[in-house]
Amino acid sequence: GVGASAADSACYDRLFPYYAELWALSEIRKKPGSDVEFRSGMGGHSLLYLNGVCRDRRAGYPTLQLCPPGADAAEFGVGISVNSHYRNANWVATDNRDFIFRGMLTSGERLAQAAYDRTQAAAKQSGILDGVEFHERFFRGKPRRMSRSDYMYEISVATDYAVTFGRNTYGARVPLDRARMSVIVDFLNEANAPYRAGAKDFRWQILNNNCSHLAHNALAAAGVWAPWPTGQ
Repeated sequence: GVGASAADSACYDRLFPYYAELWALSEIRKKPGSDVEFRSGMGGHSLLYLNGVCRDRRAGYPTLQLCPPGADAAEFGVGISVNSHYRNANWVATDNRDFIFRGMLTSGERLAQAAYDRTQAAAKQSGILDGVEFHERFFRGKPRRMSRSDYMYEISVATDYAVTFGRNTYGARVPLDRARMSVIVDFLNEANAPYRAGAKDFRWQILNNNCSHLAHNALAAAGVWAPWPTGQ
């Protein structure tokens, strides 16, 4: 888990360089008085972490690939997040496991404005939301002085990256091999394809097409369990 010792994590990575983690996250509640207040009410979130998978940063849009041949798969991974904000994507990806969960917080550091600012700067530099458009209704609360891009990162933090900034986490691992991880990568890229092409807009729905559906069905594509149909 997030709190596992470095030795335990390194041992697991040697044994299973390719694995998935399913994470259930609690509701989000940003600190009152922050620049942009945001809360999810009773709703939680789920995140799918894939070890041994990399973002294709040349794509200019959320796209995955297996890490390069010969690379140590245990040193790479992405977190897949589905969010009702997105108009032209089903999911976005954040790389670097520590950043996905802890942002730019160092060991033992408390979350204060300086660490939050470092995290936001790193997220923008990484281009997590490159090529992603939000539904227009989500900009109604944007402060006039803030750019649309900055606002997108403000309402994505603690959901798409740096998730422990605003949520508790509960996770379980599923060991995989390179062949099954390749199937998952293809499934996820195909899930984004119609939205990337503009064939349709993504419409998140809490009961029949949410963050848990995508994570479940990604593992179903690799034969872990039966699919969970959407739109029902």
